[in-house]
Amino acid sequence: VTVLEKPIFSSSGKTVTVRLQGGRRFRIAGELANNPGGWTESRVEFLDSTLQEQDEERGSNPLDLAIAMSLARNLTSIPHESNRTQNYVEEWLSLARQNQRSEGQINILLEELGEMPDDGSPSECAFWIGALINPLPALGVAMEIRPGLLLATTARERMEIALEGIQRSISHMNGSRRMW
Repeated sequence: VTVLEKPIFSSSGKTVTVRLQGGRRFRIAGELANNPGGWTESRVEFLDSTLQEQDEERGSNPLDLAIAMSLARNLTSIPHESNRTQNYVEEWLSLARQNQRSEGQINILLEELGEMPDDGSPSECAFWIGALINPLPALGVAMEIRPGLLLATTARERMEIALEGIQRSISHMNGSRRMW
């Protein structure tokens, strides 16, 4: 984990809680080793979404990146037959505020997440959506999409997962299609 902020340590009795915020994605590049202190260690290779997307653009299907950017744009403005523009992120935020487990939970989450990346960075946009709809502590309003986002190998796959995740969460919260 790359620490983006000072860890907050709290202890109660024999338990110590450390709050860390992950900053960069990585892939395990070496053998796993169990440290006698109780944690697992390995060499890692950090992943860069921008470089991956540049590789996709030069790859076998450069149209996939354009589709991913279009899907990212769809998160914030989708024209409907009614000539009304639907904004999935704003609609999700409105519904989530009605379903938050503690007062101000969504505002705190938005402060921690920062601004949503623009549609020119579809992978980062997808990861942002994953963190939004699957926060910690959990809201219980969306299926878990973070593992799928991390396992996806292209920006298009990530955006498809994020878009489906936020759409299903909205349908669950507005009651049109409950998930459980």
